[in-house]
Amino acid sequence: MQVQLIRSPKPTADGVSVEMIHSCQDMRVLLIQLSPGGEVPLATSSSSVSLQVVSGRCELVAGCEWVAAAAGTIWFYPPGEPFGVRATGEPATVLATYAPRP
Repeated sequence: MQVQLIRSPKPTADGVSVEMIHSCQDMRVLLIQLSPGGEVPLATSSSSVSLQVVSGRCELVAGCEWVAAAAGTIWFYPPGEPFGVRATGEPATVLATYAPRP
């Protein structure tokens, strides 16, 4: 199945915009746009989570540390492992996939 975004959400006052672009019983896909300084704080999920940097540069959580990530980076988190993302010096767009859907 192909999914095409008709509009591009813009980050809100806190520097983060999240739009659900797909949801079914097997998975949920979110498009996250971050302005510099925008952050999705540490969280955990009962599902596996992948974070794919679509554009820009940001930092992703790797274990207990924040690590630099650029467009093309994909990080996988098993259920229960903390994940998070933050934009540092430039805007970033990240695709978050939860499977199965939480």
